[in-house]
Amino acid sequence: LEDTNSLPCKLADALLHARIDEFNHEGVKALPLNVLCCSIEFHGASQTAFQMVDIRTNYDFSKLSSLEVDVCNAQQFMEQPGPGRRPLWAVPVILRPANADMRLVFTCVFRECGPIRKQS
Repeated sequence: LEDTNSLPCKLADALLHARIDEFNHEGVKALPLNVLCCSIEFHGASQTAFQMVDIRTNYDFSKLSSLEVDVCNAQQFMEQPGPGRRPLWAVPVILRPANADMRLVFTCVFRECGPIRKQS
């Protein structure tokens, strides 16, 4: 997501702002978080997949009450077709601070789509 003109960056931005607009329309304050990188790492003998996200913020994440992977609003997009090309997946993630009536939202974009519900 380093190139702001890239398809993954534009996809993340569009989905992020759509989700924030939806919250604001419902009367819920929502703020965007700036994602630097999304990746999948494999750990342990069973090579369990973990979706990793680097976020630019100084927010203390120990103060969260919940995290929701918004699979209902996940989007799949194809770049120009070609050999070996895989679709891009974009999924909004909603964080709820424990002592605030607001949401922090970011979008995770990746090429591999596993069982999101299991991994989150």
